[in-house]
Order: sequence, then structure tokens, then C-alpha cells
Amino acid sequence: MNAVRMEHPSQKDSTLPGAINKWDILNDLRKASKSFGLSNRELTVLQALLSFHPGTDLDPVKGKLIVFPSNATLCDRLNGMPCSTMRRHLARLVSSGLILRRDSPNGKRYRRRADGNTFGFDLTPLLVQRQTISKAADRALQEEARIKELREDVMLMRRDLIALANLNTSPTPRTTAILAEITEDTMLLRRKLGVETLERMAEKLTELLAQLLKPSSNDAQNEQHIHRSDTDHKDKSGQSELTLKTTLETCPTFQAMVEEPVRNWHQLIRAAHVLSPMMGIGSELWNEALEVLGPKNAAVVLVEMLERYAEIRNPGGYFRELVRKAKGRQAWAVSVGGKRVA
Repeated sequence: MNAVRMEHPSQKDSTLPGAINKWDILNDLRKASKSFGLSNRELTVLQALLSFHPGTDLDPVKGKLIVFPSNATLCDRLNGMPCSTMRRHLARLVSSGLILRRDSPNGKRYRRRADGNTFGFDLTPLLVQRQTISKAADRALQEEARIKELREDVMLMRRDLIALANLNTSPTPRTTAILAEITEDTMLLRRKLGVETLERMAEKLTELLAQLLKPSSNDAQNEQHIHRSDTDHKDKSGQSELTLKTTLETCPTFQAMVEEPVRNWHQLIRAAHVLSPMMGIGSELWNEALEVLGPKNAAVVLVEMLERYAEIRNPGGYFRELVRKAKGRQAWAVSVGGKRVA
């Protein structure tokens, strides 16, 4: 990320903004430190400089914004930081445009009693650039929130991929290849990653998930047999394919039982996997349904059953019968929102 370049205010600037809380501006700088290319040590030096300014607010009306501690005094306040290190951090703060040097003829820092002139470090740039600093802090917080969201999505998709790939007792070349690609990202997730890297990972995992949910040649043959056997039972009005939106709108009971809102099909499948044992559907039967019906259809059937749970005397037996019919290429159908799942 490129560092934000601060403009040095003129000594004759008469358009300074109003007073600001010096600790608030320091806090914003901590949030936006990457934008300004500042380290924690440099911000610590700035904090020490601010501590030499009397009061809480930086107010140009009440007096000059120049602090003039000696190097020795400043190092003492920095818990004995070496002078050479302190001077390096001060130079970085000056080059970043956050403070200005107001040097005396002999290079020392002091206030002249006769005319009130002060020589030292001018804090005026913090006042002038407060909008720039505040906006940079807001952007940093937004980026942090986006990174957190992306990391959660990546972790969830990675977990779903591993679970779906391991559903079959005998791994296929396709699932083996997908698991190998997931493993490559494991080490990356242990590091701090930026938005662009996480977005690329999320895109990659989404594609892998789509590949895994796409029926294989055997799955496709099963689906073709099911569709052929159910020809006489299909809706003559030419119903469109069942959508996620329709499923969620017509099954409010399911939505009330999941912890997080469902935004896509793989989240619906994952939630159905969690709820299946609660409905008397054992893991062996659920895995068989995923293989025979396909993950999407199995999840939709379970969601619809949950909506009519009170009407179904034996949910486990009902679900087993649907799977048996599909496996035996017999006609079966479940209606959700006026559309058939078959």
C-alpha cells in the first residue's frame, strides 16, 4: 500500500481548522499506520511529543503548537530509547509530513522569553491534515472488516469442500485433486493476508466447490434415469428450476433453526448436513442421499421435510423411502413452493 503523502502547512496559514483532541488523532493514526508507512515505534515517539503539549486539545487559537523537549528529555520519556534510534524515528515523522521542524539558529529547542518565539517540533500538520488522517483510518477499518469476512468465507468453504470430498468412502481422481489444491492454501491461512489474496482464494474455492457439486458421469446417469422415470409426474405447466430464493421463502422453519443466514447453495447443504441427525436421518443414510439425489436435491428435500415435520410420522423412514425410489429409478417427487424436486 502506498503511503499517504502529507502536505506541509505554511507558517502563514490562516485557515487552520478548529481544535482537535490530540489523542483522538493519534488513535486514528494507529489505525491508518500502514497508509502512512509508520511503525509502532514512530507512533510511540509521536505520542511522547504530544505528551509535552499542555492540555488535551490541539488548538491554534490558544497558543502555538510547538513542543521543544531536548533529545535527552524525550529519550527519558521514551523509557530510555537510544538517542540515535529516537532521531531516526523523528526524521521519519518529519518526512511523513506529520510534524515540522522549527529550528533555532543554533539548532537547539527552546522558547525565547523576550518575544515568545518557540523552536522545536510543530504539531500543526496534525491539525491541518486531520480529515486525511480520519479518512485513512475509516478505510483501514473497512479493509479490516473485509479481511475478516473473507477469511471466514474461505475457512467455511474450505471446511465444506473437505467434508463433501470425503463423503465417498472411495476417493475419486476428482476429489483427490480438489483436496490437494485445498492443502496448498493451508499454510497461507496461517499468515496475515490482504484483501486481494483472500479474494483470489475465495474465487478459487468457489470454483472448486462448483466442480465438486457438479454431478460426475455416474451421478448424471442416475439423474437421467430419475427424470425419465418421473416423466408422467412432472408439472405440465413447465415449472422453472427451483431456486435458492424460493426454497428459503417457502421454508421459514429451516431459517429459524440455522445460526447464520444462508446466502448460497453450499451453505444450505452444510446446514442440512448439521440438521439431518436431528431429524432421525443417520449419517449412512444422509451420505447415500448425497450420492443418489445429489447434494442440492438432498438438502432441499430435507428442508421441505422440516417444514412439514409435524405431518410426517416417521421422517427417517420417509427420507429413506425417497432415496430408495431414486436409487431404484422409480418415480419420486417433493414439492417446494409449487415446484417439484425430482
